[in-house]
Amino acid sequence: MKVAVLSEADADEAVVRTYAGALLGIELEGVGKPYRRRVNGGWTAVEEVLVPTIRSLHYNTEALGLVVVCDSDDEPAHEPVHETAPNTRCRLCKLRTLTTETIRRLKPAGRILPPLRFALGLAVPCLEAWLLHGTDAKVSERAWTTGLATGRQPYTRDGLKVRVYGSDRAGQEIQTLRGVEEARRTAGDLDGLVKAYPGFGALAEDLRRWAT
Repeated sequence: MKVAVLSEADADEAVVRTYAGALLGIELEGVGKPYRRRVNGGWTAVEEVLVPTIRSLHYNTEALGLVVVCDSDDEPAHEPVHETAPNTRCRLCKLRTLTTETIRRLKPAGRILPPLRFALGLAVPCLEAWLLHGTDAKVSERAWTTGLATGRQPYTRDGLKVRVYGSDRAGQEIQTLRGVEEARRTAGDLDGLVKAYPGFGALAEDLRRWAT
């Protein structure tokens, strides 16, 4: 299955592809990147290239789907209430809104393939939290959101990076190697990831819907 992946950095995309393949239960075939972004572009870069990426995939590739995951950083986590009342600060809500609006504006492309599928996720507070799953019960989406609400962070994003990569300034090669290694490990407990990280659960729900 040809699937494009968009995230905040090249290393992050390797991790997201690993998780997506595990959730679908198949090996994914990559698609040439239809966008330009810095190696470490962050949320802003994802937001900027999402629309042109969707358009390019729709008109110019044989991709069956696009998987997008970004970090929440210090913005709100996605909550059930957002399903009926999107939060303008929630990045998953933003991704969904941008995707929906872009799809509506697309013209028929003569695709032999089915319409492009989408799977969107939100890593709270960052992808490294998912990668630490199973090593520390204190690291979870609930713990982070509670910390934001009370003004007492249970940990820092840089601290999570140090625990995964050995440094908060690790290069892309190390981030990719360690990230994929930990993604493969944690993918052995997908149900646990869904329970601990609803932002991962949103990604899983979208991907599992592809099978139907």
